[in-house]
Amino acid sequence: MDEYAKIASLLEEGRISPQEAEKLLAALDGPSPERKTAAAGGSLRVQIDRVDLRVGVDPALGEPKVEAPDSLRLSLQKRENGWELKQQGSKLRIGLFDLFSKRHAARLLLPAGVGLDVRLGQGALSVHDPLPALRASVGQGSVDFAAAEELDVQLAQGSISGRARLAGGSHRLSLGMGSVKLVLEKGSDLRLQLKTGMGEILVTGAVQHASKKPSARYEGSVGEGRGMLKVSVGMGSVEVEVL
Repeated sequence: MDEYAKIASLLEEGRISPQEAEKLLAALDGPSPERKTAAAGGSLRVQIDRVDLRVGVDPALGEPKVEAPDSLRLSLQKRENGWELKQQGSKLRIGLFDLFSKRHAARLLLPAGVGLDVRLGQGALSVHDPLPALRASVGQGSVDFAAAEELDVQLAQGSISGRARLAGGSHRLSLGMGSVKLVLEKGSDLRLQLKTGMGEILVTGAVQHASKKPSARYEGSVGEGRGMLKVSVGMGSVEVEVL
């Protein structure tokens, strides 16, 4: 059992919290991938405890717009190179708590060209329109995205799914326990390093295989392999389709 599987096993047994699992996974994966050029419209940093957050893009907007219940006490502030959306009077907690209580829902609209950087304790993050960059750190829940050109997603427990066109740069998907499903769109150009501690990896489509047989580890390339995508799962499955 490798280190990723050990973390997932501890999480499943309740010996560590999703917050602790997330920190251990981040330590194994090393520093976050270096950003490519900043998004043309800057970025929005989001920090919320528990919420189901739907994100879209409206080219007519000059700044982000938030629709949420007053009880969430969200505050949007202008920052250098973008904005910050925070939950007033609440410390970010990532753990096994309030699992059966109803989460609030919020909707976020971004101007075109704005990247998204989210820290979410518990909940679902759904991005319905293409973004230049998506960074997310979630304790427990799900991350779904329509399209992105830069990815750095960390989730302790749950599921990651989406589509992306990754043509260079460094990208990462890291999950303690659950499933990853990713579609790489035409024009993607990168090397693949996929691994799971306990689970299966399935790669289909226009990819150049480097692995001799299906296993818990997979290496291959798409296009000329100018970029890098690392996917690591402690316990669970990884599915990658290359168009």
